[in-house]
Amino acid sequence: MFGWEEVYMGFTMDDFIKARDAVTAAGISYKRKIFAHAGVWLGRGKVYRSSAIIGNHTDYTKQYRLFVRNEHAEQARYLIRQAMQG
Repeated sequence: MFGWEEVYMGFTMDDFIKARDAVTAAGISYKRKIFAHAGVWLGRGKVYRSSAIIGNHTDYTKQYRLFVRNEHAEQARYLIRQAMQG
């Protein structure tokens, strides 16, 4: 995304919410992307393969990413670090 920089990437919704709330409290606008890795469509039709195989850790089925405008990236990273520590 042109003009936007990733400031957070993680696998738990709780941490994503902490990051998002820290950025929002400072009045920084953001974009988010959530990638679900639990399944993959295999072409056309009804063929679906799930990667939720026994042994896969369920905490890693989704990836949460947070983006802010380039000019707010440094401040957002600082705020997110503070939120994760406290």
